[in-house]
Amino acid sequence: MIMPVFRVRSPLALMVLPLLACASLAFAQDDGYAPGVVLVKFRDGADHTMVDRVIQRHGLQLSKVLPRVNVQRMRIPAGESEVVLARLLASYSTIVEFAEPDYRRSTRHIPNDPMFFQQLDLMRIQMPTVWEATKGSRSVIVAVLDTGIDLDHPDLVNALWQNPGEFPGNSVDDDHNGYVDDVAGYDFAGDGANPKPADEDGVPNDTLDHGTHVSGTIVAQQNNNIGVSGIAPRCRVMPVRVLGGLLGSGYSSDIIEGITYAVDNGAKVINMSLGGTSKSMGEFNALKYAWTHNVFIAAASGNSGDGRNPIEYPSAYPFTMSVGATDINDIIGYFSTFNAFVEVVAPGVDILSTVPDDTYAQTNWSGTSMATPHVSGLAALLYSQYPGIANWEVRAMLQSGTVKLGTPAWDPHFGYGRIDGLLTFELPRPSPTKLKLLTPAPGSVHPAGSITAYLWNPVVGAKNYRLFITKPGGAFQLLTTKSTFYAVNPGAPVVAGPYQATVDALDRNGRTISSDSVSFSRTD
Repeated sequence: MIMPVFRVRSPLALMVLPLLACASLAFAQDDGYAPGVVLVKFRDGADHTMVDRVIQRHGLQLSKVLPRVNVQRMRIPAGESEVVLARLLASYSTIVEFAEPDYRRSTRHIPNDPMFFQQLDLMRIQMPTVWEATKGSRSVIVAVLDTGIDLDHPDLVNALWQNPGEFPGNSVDDDHNGYVDDVAGYDFAGDGANPKPADEDGVPNDTLDHGTHVSGTIVAQQNNNIGVSGIAPRCRVMPVRVLGGLLGSGYSSDIIEGITYAVDNGAKVINMSLGGTSKSMGEFNALKYAWTHNVFIAAASGNSGDGRNPIEYPSAYPFTMSVGATDINDIIGYFSTFNAFVEVVAPGVDILSTVPDDTYAQTNWSGTSMATPHVSGLAALLYSQYPGIANWEVRAMLQSGTVKLGTPAWDPHFGYGRIDGLLTFELPRPSPTKLKLLTPAPGSVHPAGSITAYLWNPVVGAKNYRLFITKPGGAFQLLTTKSTFYAVNPGAPVVAGPYQATVDALDRNGRTISSDSVSFSRTD
């Protein structure tokens, strides 16, 4: 079974503060994108007359407004280039925040021949010991943004989220959330209500099993005398189908809507075993929405470690934990993409899990797609064990509760190390009175075109945060913000060389409560 790489369309711009609003983008040429449409976000307060003039001048027609992030999916005139028109629209910088193609995204599953004993991956990360403390909680929902889930699989059927406000089959939006008959999740890539695997293009391919396999690693039922066990068998999964059609790929607009749907319907964890090389402002804003609503997001780092090793999104956004893959011997998967954004690694070679038609598969199920749900499962257990825990605490604990496989601190292949359930649950919860920079990683090297962003935790008693960045040549940047994240304008020129950033948490009198620093570098 050869699983293609799914690439998502993603508008870029790690833009956290209004002053960083940027209407320019560099478009990658290898992701592909939806034909005949672009994604546009007009600036808040933009003159309506000017907006209408731009829309009419370029023959745009509104297809859909993506909720929560106010991104508009626009149909463009036949024969127009999506990339060229997006760049042109972005040039109206006084009224357009960003414009971009609707990028294609794909799963992160790689074929491989070796076989391993059943579920040695769970033994490797010491799950049997963790299960003595918790197997999860029915109240903790993990949204799986993928190719859909086999809703009838016997190892998953009792682990599926059900929308309590929706009645099946009546063609009515009973709970008024904007989606009709979304009883068991939603299909943004296909027919709407039914998030089962499907191929609208009629091209048979095995990628449709992908979401079911990912879900089994997270929540396959335990002690039911059949099949396998998931990492968090008492938690539930929310099927959010954002990939499908030809070769199982999907688009940024579906993923953006899938993220906000998951957040609005109670997901605490989002699993994104998918990716692509184009940065997307739309995806960035949706993930920011999720992060600010206390949702933890895990994303596959990519499967290009044996090739040109590109930066991939959504894993390289600051709001996601980027996950690489190791084998049962803690050797990095040959395919596992490594770069400045990898935070942890997890088992991802020949992973046994559920697949459609009441069956199970292991051989050839390898990839960072398979590693990512191990992290999502552990995150779900942390939310279960510690009601009220914040997503930044979950992320900090997962960074710290690792087996070091590379350097003692952080390195681009293994991140902070391979996840370990027992080590994670032995940790005390992080102190809310101490500031911790969650990203960037210390010593990381950020290639040209990638996003440099700073993300830290809210500190008890802090009224503001002061960010001081020392740049190559002694130049510096100083700013004060109430936010807990900041992104460098992706369209601004970047000087190569070493950087150091310090964030201070300030009380109401401007005195420093706590601070943290990180050193990293940029390349041309």
